[in-house]
Amino acid sequence: MAIYFSNTLSKEPFQFDSVGNHWLQEALSRPQGYPIYHYLQTEEGCGIFTIDGKEYFLPEDHGILITPHVPHAYRAADTSAWITCFATFGGTMEAHLPQILGNNRIIFTEKENALEIKAVIDRAVARFKTAPVNTHQLSCDCYALLLQFSNGFFHANTSDPAWEKYVQPVLRLMETHYMEDLTAEQLCHPPVFVPPVCALPGLLRLRIFNKLPDHQGKRTAAYAP
Repeated sequence: MAIYFSNTLSKEPFQFDSVGNHWLQEALSRPQGYPIYHYLQTEEGCGIFTIDGKEYFLPEDHGILITPHVPHAYRAADTSAWITCFATFGGTMEAHLPQILGNNRIIFTEKENALEIKAVIDRAVARFKTAPVNTHQLSCDCYALLLQFSNGFFHANTSDPAWEKYVQPVLRLMETHYMEDLTAEQLCHPPVFVPPVCALPGLLRLRIFNKLPDHQGKRTAAYAP
């Protein structure tokens, strides 16, 4: 059983408040909900999640994302041990999460999607074990977790003049040089001038971030001053 809590103020775009795995889950009831985003997934056994008077089973490799302040309760489905992994998170971009997640109160996950989420949680737990804790890398892990929930909800407004002027040239650059290790500097200075990625409005920056290859360029774009 492992659980880790962030001991820093919320200064990253996305930040874990707590994360854990291989957890012997006890029954909990939250009439007022949880104050921040909360994800719970079954590793072994089966749980029952209750919301709005309805019960949902959470068998192995099934999970649920619960948005803040949604009343809920959960418990083991039987007398067997219910083992879970979980994450709670927020960050400076938290105000944009309802739009990113399609204004859903809860989101269920299963199969490949749930396995990807478990891999992210396991990776984050491993990072918390290493001192000093790399908060920037953990923020990238938190963002990777968020992407698993945003599929199908997150759409770019390509008719937005800001998109056409600032974002589209960057996307074209990435499409033509997708095999290269693009840096933030290259993205900030393509043949058609665009402002630095980090200077774009929050949601436009997220749309670019979502298109970046999974390498150092993504981290650079996220944290460049």
